Amino acid sequence: MIRNWTGASTEEVFYELADEYGMLVFNDFWTSTGDYNLNPSDDYLFRDNVKDVVVRFRNHPSIAVWCPRNEGYAPGFLENLIQQIIAEDDGTRHYHGNSRYTNMMPSGPWGYRHANEFFDLADGFNTEMGTVSLATSETIRKFVAEEDLWPLNDIYVYHNFHYRGGGYAGKGLYMTDVEKIGKEQSKNIDEFAQRAQIINYISHRAMFESWNHKMWDKASGLLLWMTHPAWYGMLWQIYSWDYETHGSFYGSKVACEPLHVQWNINDNKVIVVNTTLHDLKDANVEYAVYSPDGKKLYGRKAKVTMTANRKTDCFVQEYPANLPDFGLVRLTLSNSRGK
Repeated sequence: MIRNWTGASTEEVFYELADEYGMLVFNDFWTSTGDYNLNPSDDYLFRDNVKDVVVRFRNHPSIAVWCPRNEGYAPGFLENLIQQIIAEDDGTRHYHGNSRYTNMMPSGPWGYRHANEFFDLADGFNTEMGTVSLATSETIRKFVAEEDLWPLNDIYVYHNFHYRGGGYAGKGLYMTDVEKIGKEQSKNIDEFAQRAQIINYISHRAMFESWNHKMWDKASGLLLWMTHPAWYGMLWQIYSWDYETHGSFYGSKVACEPLHVQWNINDNKVIVVNTTLHDLKDANVEYAVYSPDGKKLYGRKAKVTMTANRKTDCFVQEYPANLPDFGLVRLTLSNSRGK
């Protein structure tokens, strides 16, 4: 699902492509964030615009939800006008009066945290969650002058790499985790950005895997804030404004694959997720630990039937106590033919 945030896209091609690629659309109207942004000054003009958009695009099967505004309800009188239009002109489609709170999880958080913390956050349906995602050094060089590339400085702050407390916490913790990857501190932006892609991958994969581990129980969906910014940024993106993909893109992609195996780092459960409509019988699951130089140190296998549209527990596996403190965990899922 892609959220058309505050209804910013009103081009036919947006909906045509969503139809073609099987993307559901959570479609807002244009009232911006509740509680502190202004309400429309002309309710009837707003109503007419809603009717135009609904009638124009209602035959696109990609549209799943109409929503009046971001993070809030429409003003009461306007809410009644919008509901009347949906009922009369698109009565089979779902209308949801708020992008959060109403039978959903509050928006956010939007800052970096350790991967295991996402498992504590997963609940219900969340239309916005994000974290830091530093761009590649090739992209950073397109908007940061060579003399400002290293060390990290106020130029990076200007491009959003600065949030500390509250919902945007994370720059300091993110940098700490990035630097844990090497035996010594990064010497330049190329080294730092390359390490950052690993952290981008881990954190975004953990976001979706945390929802996977409660799916069909207490969780139903998560939307990222966001795909990419128009601004040359350092957070809230799985690809940059120039379409360069980050580790965050691949972490999200892996976690959301239709047949997926994962290790829940909060409870040590190895589970498989099948979001297809077909059972996979006699599947093989392996949990293995490798040393940094690629030597296999430990392995455990199990057979499992992956029931359609369901998650299945395989076994509980703690990191083996007799192994070095640092190892690479690899999970493998294969069918009965070894594919």
